[in-house]
Amino acid sequence: MKRLLPILVVLFVISGCSGNKKAEYLLKHFIATHEKGLEQLHKENAEVLWENYTDNKDPDMYYYKADSIHRIFNQKTEAELNIRAIYNNISEYDFLNRLRRSGLVDDPILKRELEKLYDQYAWARLDFYTLMDKQAQLANKFYDLEKSKPGDDDIQYLGTDSMLMYDKRRNELIADYKDIVREKNSAAKKAGFKNFWTYWLDKNELTNTEQEKIISGIDSLTRDDYFRFKHIIDSFIVKDKGITPEEITYSDFYLYVYKLAYPSKLKIGMSEDSIENTLIDYFNDKGFMADNIYSNSDIWWRDDKVRGSFVINMDNREDVRIYGSFKPVFWDMVNILHETGHAFYFKNVEQNIPFMLREPNLAMNEASGFVFQSLFIADPQLTDRLGLNPLKSEYFSDLKIPYMLFMTRDLLVRAELEKEIIQDPDQDINKLFWALKKKYFYYDQPDIDKVPLWIQDTHIIHNSGIYQAYIYAAAIGGMLLEEVKHNKKYGQWMTENIFRYGDSKCWRDIIKDATGQPFTPEYISNLYK
Repeated sequence: MKRLLPILVVLFVISGCSGNKKAEYLLKHFIATHEKGLEQLHKENAEVLWENYTDNKDPDMYYYKADSIHRIFNQKTEAELNIRAIYNNISEYDFLNRLRRSGLVDDPILKRELEKLYDQYAWARLDFYTLMDKQAQLANKFYDLEKSKPGDDDIQYLGTDSMLMYDKRRNELIADYKDIVREKNSAAKKAGFKNFWTYWLDKNELTNTEQEKIISGIDSLTRDDYFRFKHIIDSFIVKDKGITPEEITYSDFYLYVYKLAYPSKLKIGMSEDSIENTLIDYFNDKGFMADNIYSNSDIWWRDDKVRGSFVINMDNREDVRIYGSFKPVFWDMVNILHETGHAFYFKNVEQNIPFMLREPNLAMNEASGFVFQSLFIADPQLTDRLGLNPLKSEYFSDLKIPYMLFMTRDLLVRAELEKEIIQDPDQDINKLFWALKKKYFYYDQPDIDKVPLWIQDTHIIHNSGIYQAYIYAAAIGGMLLEEVKHNKKYGQWMTENIFRYGDSKCWRDIIKDATGQPFTPEYISNLYK
């Protein structure tokens, strides 16, 4: 892609401005040229992805939700390849690197744009695009492996030749997976980081020390609630199976969580159109502008539809769409609300925010999803309107959605697993997985039953760092829900204090300015009670 760099360099040399003004002038012109082409390519890429989902009529070619989503996202469009070509420009990478190191850019917005630009060029320079492609291809092989698995039991399997072949192939793929993690660590070291873990945290404005404190804090803050939850689960297992509490396995516990921790009312007795209109009216009442939030979306179940859900910003401006394959039942409504939270975030970023800073910080965006999926807890008006009150489990009187307590604890497992895999890919990952299950749930599993269930987790297999964002997002979401519980127009508050900034400010500053206090996991229980 042709640039204006030669002309701009001359301007930089001959102008009589100060060094800072020269640097900022040069950067502004570089960004203007860069964004002009990039914005159009992003739009073209989004249009192709949307068409791939909405026009696909053969869901049988896909195995399950994660496979459906990622198989299509892994198909590279011409626009995406052109975007990659932009960032593979070595001379532009060198220019941005020198400008960044000079310290001459003082304007806070320009400085932030410079960092975002540099990160994209560095990502390409370190060959992470290639590693992402290899990871995606490997993920598809894991999905195909699960599809070919003999039998239906995810916990116990023994013996047959077909199962032995499955085990052999699985172990080969795990070895390939570890090789890719090592390659990512090596690439991160070239950028001056200890490993991909520290590189990813830095790229997303997170820190290792803080992340460890958050995991420890959420563990401590949810432990008493979890022990009460566990005691109730244990009492049913002991009674039904005639065993002692010490004999209960994680598999026993997991099955009874599904039996006991779901809300008593699962089905919503309304048509799809009525649900959409109810949600739009509710969000308008809360201060959001929701008139068009579902109009261009495609969220409801069809038998011929690709499974899964996501939000896509078609023009990185106002055309925000939700894709899903949802039914009018409680847990699908939780997911609809989660995606709606992302959609509102994208849609309400101020129009004057620069293109490179419009997409929200990953942890903040996921926090919005956590807030919206927790509205069933935070605002009884919503459950009233959807005919779901009283929304509670008959077994856990002090928890509004007890399953979300389980999910919060499981998030600790996933986040620590993801971190430890990156930091030490040579270790026995399956042994680590089950050790973490015991650490956070206080159940063991017989050795013969410790099968590698972690390979079914698409986020772990893609090794993207997403669970670190989820840990932060859960804590941020708890903070934002404090405002939701006490502000009848919380939509207006979130729009004016959170959404409007996009990524133009550090997420910590956004949270502190909005809530009046620094980031803390103190309000994590808002997610489940």
